[in-house]
Amino acid sequence: MPKVSILLPVYNGEAYLEACLQGVLSQTFTDFEVWIGDDGSRDRTWEILARYADPRLHLVQHPQNLGLFGNLQTLAPKATGEILRFLCQDDVLLPHCLAEEVAFYEGHPEVGVAFPKFQSVDTQGQVMSVAALHDLPPVCPIPLSVQLLYYHGCIAANLSPLSIRHSVFREIGGFDVTMRISGDYDLLSRAAVRYPLGVIHQHLLQIRSHARQLSRSTGANLRCLQENQRIRALLAPHFP
Repeated sequence: MPKVSILLPVYNGEAYLEACLQGVLSQTFTDFEVWIGDDGSRDRTWEILARYADPRLHLVQHPQNLGLFGNLQTLAPKATGEILRFLCQDDVLLPHCLAEEVAFYEGHPEVGVAFPKFQSVDTQGQVMSVAALHDLPPVCPIPLSVQLLYYHGCIAANLSPLSIRHSVFREIGGFDVTMRISGDYDLLSRAAVRYPLGVIHQHLLQIRSHARQLSRSTGANLRCLQENQRIRALLAPHFP
């Protein structure tokens, strides 16, 4: 069984999918598998995926659209790795990402969920900004994590930085598929009320900013506010 299972949900991802897969296949740490769920794409996504012959890549084609977190929840039971690592189709893992994340989990067995810092890039892959380093402790105890998540929202900022121990993912029931926008924030919060949160102070991936991101879709802001209210209600009883 591989050490890491990467879960890659895809929907109409032809624009940046090849760059995303190249980042995965260029990792210095090679003990991983990738489960890719095509969520009913209507572009060249499946054609692009079918070109890859690497045995670590496993393709799943959903006959109907499940949504981002429904897609991930369907892929997760197929994964066999000790660590589940999530990745969006627009984003790129830098070559030493998995190696550093595995080393972090091995060095901090108390941590249940973790995320590294990242670079923000534009549509051409040019770096626009980088996340601050050393602004949080590398291991956040539960009371601190609860307050950070309550007051600052999803401090990982995106789904792509997130990874979680597979055992913890199963323990908390995985993603809430009723969430359309804030499922990453919800998963992070439910893990962080049970286990210390890890923050890896290295820029290990690139998050792409573009007009077709889910968070910029019609109605996303209102849906996000509604979902975030539910998450804060979950966090509030855990305040110190």
